Amino acid sequence: MVNLDDYNKERECIYKGEHYLARDNGAIMRLSREGKRTRKLDNEWTFGIKNPENGYMIFASSVRVHQIVATAFHGEAPAPNMVVDHIDTNRCNNRPENLRWVTKLENALNNPITRKKIIFICGSIENFLNNPSLMRFSDSRSSTSWMKTVTKEEAAACKRNLEKWAEEDRNISLGTSTGFNDNIFKNNELHNESLKEDLDEDKPLEEYPGFSSFIGKENSSAIENKTEEFDNPNPEYGESLLTDSLTPNAIQENWITPNSFPLCPNKPHNMEEYFASLADGSVASESTYGKSFVIERAMSPTKEVITIVTHNQNCIKPWGLIQIYEKDNKYVHVNCGTFFDKNTALREITIWQGKEWVGEETIDDLC
Repeated sequence: MVNLDDYNKERECIYKGEHYLARDNGAIMRLSREGKRTRKLDNEWTFGIKNPENGYMIFASSVRVHQIVATAFHGEAPAPNMVVDHIDTNRCNNRPENLRWVTKLENALNNPITRKKIIFICGSIENFLNNPSLMRFSDSRSSTSWMKTVTKEEAAACKRNLEKWAEEDRNISLGTSTGFNDNIFKNNELHNESLKEDLDEDKPLEEYPGFSSFIGKENSSAIENKTEEFDNPNPEYGESLLTDSLTPNAIQENWITPNSFPLCPNKPHNMEEYFASLADGSVASESTYGKSFVIERAMSPTKEVITIVTHNQNCIKPWGLIQIYEKDNKYVHVNCGTFFDKNTALREITIWQGKEWVGEETIDDLC
């Protein structure tokens, strides 16, 4: 248990019109207002009270302690719409070295649900940061729809910061997690002011429709847990790594078993030709667990990402979703999950195209 009086440095700041002191152990004290009566919580050191709904330490029912500590030790936000990031992802650790100002975009990329959505729409985080216009084709109802306004300059600054912070995380460990790590992409230059809305830190990003089967890129324990996670013989998500496939010009992402991709072009930059070859009934992938046949396909307007619905009758979850994009002159094939119900896969590809899904809930929503 950390003692309120166990600290080395003490700073002061003005936050939302109130005068505070903050210590480098994460404690704060609100000073009484000159010429006014002393309030109940004035002039008393506290770490705050944990909000059970969002995990943040709260003072006086609604003030977030980490924002006061960050302001006192790191100054006010360098640009509008920036928020405070907990580097080790522990929202109770409000020591100043665990806090940093980040943009809304940087903060969003530290959320595993958001990363899944971006990967689903753009193929990878790298694709999005290199070409943020890919998000224009996302569902307007999604909580990531604001990313349609991200500029190339903003994405480039975010990418630099992610790479910088990832390098720092490899060298310095502040807890059991390393916050912005290589699993995001790898990221303090000042940021574009084009973001139009504040991020509500108190609300987790809503689940993207149909993502109950979409296992994320960020979980470093995925390999250890794969026996529990994967109850069917179809290749599913393991550790999020790019690995060689059985096809020379094809790379796998999030597959356990090596696959071949019979229709993958021999030469790079042939996405349109690849898309044309993926006709209904053709073989999209093949492994020791059988063949996965194309049921439906779609291509992004930029011609950079292909999404396929597949069917493999040998699997407990026979319906699958594959996305394809190019990286380093090779075709990356992303396993985006498998489903019990065909309609779940069809819903995912429908939403990915920015269309409205009018079907009913599926059995996968209940699993």
